[in-house]
Amino acid sequence: MHVVFNPDGVDWHQYIQTGGGAYFSGVPYQRGYGAYFSGVPYQRGYGFGAIVGSVVRFLLPMLKTVGKELGTEGLAAGARILGDVAKGKKLRSAVVDETSDGLRNLIERNKPQEKLVELIDKAQARLQKGNGKKRRPKRKPVSIRKTRRVDALGYY
Repeated sequence: MHVVFNPDGVDWHQYIQTGGGAYFSGVPYQRGYGAYFSGVPYQRGYGFGAIVGSVVRFLLPMLKTVGKELGTEGLAAGARILGDVAKGKKLRSAVVDETSDGLRNLIERNKPQEKLVELIDKAQARLQKGNGKKRRPKRKPVSIRKTRRVDALGYY
């Protein structure tokens, strides 16, 4: 059902806070005088942060695996560079040679197309399935057995 919003029908006085005349009168810790718009008491949407958070939650596992691979290969390349410099090779040529070797090793170790397909499959598996919110199961009504009461005159 669609309802057309009529701003004339809203009581705006409940949203306008008056500062009174004293320094801390009205809303707690308001400084200054006069009225200001306080807004609605509760936020209605989840905002931009929810969108960014969902994107980060989606990408974080992929970024972790990429970071681990880059870190291990970077440490190995650094060790190879230090070994070459210790043998007497110039630093610049050692860095150029070992970084190209390190990139080649990364590409050979992680087949990009296979990894991409695997990452897409993992992402699709993490997507929500079903029909929306998870509902709590309805509790079965507890049957209350009526007990018969007895007094001096019999059952009642």
